[in-house]
Amino acid sequence: MEYKKIFSTDEIKSILSELATEYDKTTGEPLTVLIAGGSSAIFQFDFKEDTKDIDIVLTKASPIFDECKQMISNRFGVFFDELPFELRENNPAHFEKIILEETFPLDINSEKLSFRLSNKKMLLGCGLHWFRCYKHHVSNILAMLIEEQKKSNPLTANDLENYFEEIYAGCVSLSSEVKAFLKTLDSCPDLQKLRRLYLLEENYQIEMYDRMRFIL
Repeated sequence: MEYKKIFSTDEIKSILSELATEYDKTTGEPLTVLIAGGSSAIFQFDFKEDTKDIDIVLTKASPIFDECKQMISNRFGVFFDELPFELRENNPAHFEKIILEETFPLDINSEKLSFRLSNKKMLLGCGLHWFRCYKHHVSNILAMLIEEQKKSNPLTANDLENYFEEIYAGCVSLSSEVKAFLKTLDSCPDLQKLRRLYLLEENYQIEMYDRMRFIL
């Protein structure tokens, strides 16, 4: 099916409310749903005005939730991207800790689903792990840093690496690609210029990725 863009935080909240309504009708057990990535960033950053999907992380797998998620996906034409989160399997105690400490509640009425938004630290820390060259992950990280800089809260490469370590607690390691990005970040204080350069590279990679996906 063709998925539509979600253009506002209100639309995301409305879709999640419908998801909660459907899940509350089932025999499914209570779950926490973490809203991550771009779908969390649009609640907190001005640069992010829309998102093509809703990135989520669940506290545990649930076939019943998956059925409800697919129902809402079909109804609204929205893609729910359930992200891998190695920490949940490798260190569940720490996972539960950061779900409480590095997120905040999203006000949606539900008996069985609790929705939480990644805070800025979690968005930046997880962004270092999740980013891909054929998506706008790096330029989005830079856009967040630019906004924090404007708010007199400048962040360094070391800050980002510390966020990553706090979130993942040794569960995963930074990739060589991310380490190269952090070195570039340290050596180029002009974040606007750096973001433009990464946008050019990302747009090229996205075009190549889409072509290869079409051919394959």
